[in-house]
Amino acid sequence: MGYSKWLATERMLKGNRGGGSGLGVGFRMQEAFFDRPAVIRAVERAGKRYLSHAGGYVRKSARTSIKRKGLARAKPKRVGGKAEQRWLQEVKSQPASPPGTPPYTHTGFLRDDILYSYDAVHQSAVIGPWRKPWLNQLHEYGGLTPMIVVRGPRGTTWLQRAKSRVRRSNRVIKTMMVRYPARPFMGPALERSLPKLPQMWANSVRAV
Repeated sequence: MGYSKWLATERMLKGNRGGGSGLGVGFRMQEAFFDRPAVIRAVERAGKRYLSHAGGYVRKSARTSIKRKGLARAKPKRVGGKAEQRWLQEVKSQPASPPGTPPYTHTGFLRDDILYSYDAVHQSAVIGPWRKPWLNQLHEYGGLTPMIVVRGPRGTTWLQRAKSRVRRSNRVIKTMMVRYPARPFMGPALERSLPKLPQMWANSVRAV
C-alpha cells in the first residue's frame, strides 16, 4: 500500500477567500509503492477526513486560548456585586492581554472568526481568522500600523487609517502610528496540536 505522511507547516497562504490568512496543515503523498487507482483514492479520502479533523482540532485550540472580556461574556446576574463591577470595568477600559499571550476578545468577533477550510488543490487544511487579515497579522506577529481615533455616538473607536471608512456621524480626533506587540494565537495553537496530529492519521486509510 502507498506510503503517506502528514505534514504540518506554519505558512501564510495568500489569496484565500475573503483575503484572510491562516496556518496550513497539509497532507502529502511522498512515496507510492502501489499506484492502483483504488489505493490512491482511498488515501485521498483518508487525507481529506484527516485534514477536516485536524483543522477542527487546531481551530478549537486557537479559540479556547482567546479569553472573553467585557461584552464578549455574559453580564453577571447579581447586581452591584464584585463580579458586575469587574465586568463593567472591562467594558469601559477594554484591557489588552499581556504581550506574548493570545489577545482578548471584547465582542467575541475574533474567536468566532477563526475558521478552517479544506484546500483540495494543495491537499491542506487552512485554519485562521478570515475577515480582518491586517489586524490578525498584527496580533500574530506585531508591528507598526497607522491608526485613526474617531469619536461618534457610540464612543471612541480605533480604526486602521488605510482600511477603514469614517462615518459622517463620527469625528476624527487624531492620527498616529501605533506599535502592536505580538500576541500570537494561531502559531501556539498549531504547536499544541502537533503531538495529536499523527494519532489522527494513524489507521485512517481503510483496506481496499
